[in-house]
Amino acid sequence: MRRKHIGFLIGNISSKGGAERTFSLIANGLIDYYDITVISYIYGEKSAYHLDNRVKVKFLFHKNDKQRERYVLKPFYFSKLRNEIKLFDCIVVVSSAAALGLLCTTWMRNLKVITWEQTSFANKMYMSFKRIILQRIAFLWSDYFISLTNANLKMIKNCIFSKSKHVAIYNAVDENLLNNKVCYDASSTQIITFARIERVKGLDILVEVAAKVLKKHPKWTWKIYGQTDDKEYFEELNKMITDYDLTNQLHVCSPVDDIVPVLSKSSIYVMTSRYEGLPMSLLEAKAMKLPSVAFDCPTGPSEIIQDGINGDLVPCYDVEIMSEKICDLISNEVKRMAYSDNAHNNIGKFRIENIVQEWIKLLS
Repeated sequence: MRRKHIGFLIGNISSKGGAERTFSLIANGLIDYYDITVISYIYGEKSAYHLDNRVKVKFLFHKNDKQRERYVLKPFYFSKLRNEIKLFDCIVVVSSAAALGLLCTTWMRNLKVITWEQTSFANKMYMSFKRIILQRIAFLWSDYFISLTNANLKMIKNCIFSKSKHVAIYNAVDENLLNNKVCYDASSTQIITFARIERVKGLDILVEVAAKVLKKHPKWTWKIYGQTDDKEYFEELNKMITDYDLTNQLHVCSPVDDIVPVLSKSSIYVMTSRYEGLPMSLLEAKAMKLPSVAFDCPTGPSEIIQDGINGDLVPCYDVEIMSEKICDLISNEVKRMAYSDNAHNNIGKFRIENIVQEWIKLLS
């Protein structure tokens, strides 16, 4: 019996980000059931994250081409993408930002199209007019539209332009994190944050919080690990750190390939994002049993953290309450240990075997 051939269309498979990371987990989980090919608009030497060697990777652009997704509208690339996706039984578009590719399916009656949105509809910093138009295109031409959270799904259902069917499927947590033998180190005096260096991640708010927390606890340090996507914002953060006299305690670090050693040496995970889709970094901290403190931003944190059980949800962008919650955890080792012990309470809904079964049900 012929296996279904599923295509995944993604902006840049060689980029390090939450969408690319979760895609690799799903592709590896589905390869036992389907033939899978990923088409990346942007050229790269290889996938940023491990892919099973049975997953095929194709690049729409050549090595020396101008590497911008918008160039897909040129006739040559338009035709090339159409020819590629004719081979598939179903195409999954990873993020409606890549919805330009959906235009190619207009005359392909037998091709099923699934748009897998990676951000929140509430993200006003992300939802430019262009992206809103792209999402409307995705709505119009998709057979299914996947959201990352139940909260975002409710927003989608209120969209009057949508004719597609909607479903919420969580991103999967990396099983390697769940299976590691590292124990939570309550003696650690390090706070940790993983975030791209861009304004939507609220790192300017983080510096304000850190100024209040670290002055009260001079033996503690705070490290931010992330790729710099906004150089101007990066300079702004460094100036804030200097102005608050935090250079010895608050450090902005380059991304790491292996997050386990970093998380295992940390005591508290903090997320100050203004908006999220489903924050993978918060999920990874949960997998490593770190007590977490996060703004209850739209969307995701409230579906990961059980407030007062394995972490604290803070009213959006409230620096005072965020500082108080972190200081309380620093001063209360028993509470930190309890949060760590309860970290996996609701982890089942994020496990790869359960997520893969939801995908199989959808693709069937």
